[in-house]
Amino acid sequence: MSKLTPGWQRTSVLESVFDQLSDALVLYDPEFRITGVNRAAEKLFGMSSDEMLGKHCQQVFQCSVCEPNCGVLVGLNQPPAAPNCTVHLHTENGMERLVVMRTNQMFDDAGQLTGVVATIKDITEEAAPQKREVIAESGPMREVLNSLLRRDLHVVDGEILPYFHDVYDHVLRATEWTESLRDLVTTILETHLTVRGNRLNVIMKQVTSWAAIIAVPTAVTGFYGQNIPYPGFGKIAGFWTSMVLMIGISVSLYVIFRRKDWL
Repeated sequence: MSKLTPGWQRTSVLESVFDQLSDALVLYDPEFRITGVNRAAEKLFGMSSDEMLGKHCQQVFQCSVCEPNCGVLVGLNQPPAAPNCTVHLHTENGMERLVVMRTNQMFDDAGQLTGVVATIKDITEEAAPQKREVIAESGPMREVLNSLLRRDLHVVDGEILPYFHDVYDHVLRATEWTESLRDLVTTILETHLTVRGNRLNVIMKQVTSWAAIIAVPTAVTGFYGQNIPYPGFGKIAGFWTSMVLMIGISVSLYVIFRRKDWL
């Protein structure tokens, strides 16, 4: 256990030591209220110490719901020193950072829990997607990682466990993105087929309309082409009667189909 001589046990000394740490240092009580931060924490969160002190951890970490494996939550529930945990940190400027959090509980002389000291290291750049190479599909990879991350199996060492959590998180995102793209492709295909069906219906209406118009002269000429006597047979009146019928009925059908937007 670290110790200081009585002459060095002053608040100013502790503040100087805290500010020399490269990792962010955050202290919080059992009510999840921030009770202390160092300079690295101010830089990481993009907030001043006055803005963070006394606030609930959700206000500082910019989250609305506590995740089951949240490092802040684990620090209070797993005494005395919890293993490394990964936390998705949303800074004040809206950026998301991936950090590794290690916590140690603090107790008073009576053995009552008074708070937790958390050291936070930003590993966003180390875990950047362009620095990783995933050579498996998202579905099978998710099952593999889920098995590796089981704490009861002790397959993955605690030091590299945060990196596996990060990979697992990216696998989940890739799976969700793949599913959304699959749904999008399906929707696009169905829309394309619907448009083609509608276009085919329009073409069929036009073809049917023209076929009906052409069928009128065919029917009239077929009637007048009989080899038996009929009204107007061998007379000029029969010719003009057939012409009037063909033109009149064809024009009438054209006007009707045009009004119904079939042509």
